[in-house]
Amino acid sequence: MLVDAGDAVVVEDPVYLGARQVFEAHGPHLVGLPTDTEGLDPDQLAARLRGGLRPRLVYCVPNFSNPCGSTLSPARREVLARLARQYGFVIVEDDPYRPLHFGPCPPTPIAAAAPEHTVYLGSTSKFIAPGLRVGWLAAPAWMLDALIAAKQSVDLHTAPLNQLIAADLLGDDAFLVPHLEHVRSRYRERAHILYDAVGDFVESRPPTGGMFLWGRTATPTRPALAHAVEGGVAYVPGAAFAVTPGAHRGHLRLSFATLDGAELLLAAARLRSALTTVS
Repeated sequence: MLVDAGDAVVVEDPVYLGARQVFEAHGPHLVGLPTDTEGLDPDQLAARLRGGLRPRLVYCVPNFSNPCGSTLSPARREVLARLARQYGFVIVEDDPYRPLHFGPCPPTPIAAAAPEHTVYLGSTSKFIAPGLRVGWLAAPAWMLDALIAAKQSVDLHTAPLNQLIAADLLGDDAFLVPHLEHVRSRYRERAHILYDAVGDFVESRPPTGGMFLWGRTATPTRPALAHAVEGGVAYVPGAAFAVTPGAHRGHLRLSFATLDGAELLLAAARLRSALTTVS
């Protein structure tokens, strides 16, 4: 709705592949900002804004980001919200992993500090049922009519039955509270197993939530992928998430969400073999 060809769109680098594909379909100029353990660096954004950059929107995954797993710190959320108010851009706060924390709850959403400049996205796909394909969007009132029209042009509407199922589950604390506790416990255990299993050949940080482990290897991961698949294991090469050409060639994204402990150990062994073969 907001982006036309040539418009500047600021994203994290590395950025969620699905979001980049959506943006690129509209021909913007993607501006990648590097991330660290606290997420996107708003000070670098501020410097670019002072230099004349005027993005239509800034996109981020603030909690347990896909792919690198970082969580935007409270201080950085405040700075990003302030910049949005000052320069008038829209923040797209893509937050599907918020319920999947392994420790304390994540910080308050950015939308709370800049409600007139933030579109907040959530989803049932990561913690209830991927097959429902139901998410939600909260946006400023001035955007809603245009957003509804844009949604109708894509698919007319989301299936009402799926929406009713999602609404019923989200409103059922007797189901949702123990379900989330179970999912968090299972993912936490699997994350630690995978992190330990690849620790001698993948440089990474212990995941604090979400579904992924992002790491760096001594081997370029895109050319090694074919060997890995032949050996019975798959990953996403880091270059697939890169905004800066040539970046993240030694990185890879691993998922711990669907395999049990024994399967993760087997996958790690196969991955080690595949990367060793290429190197």
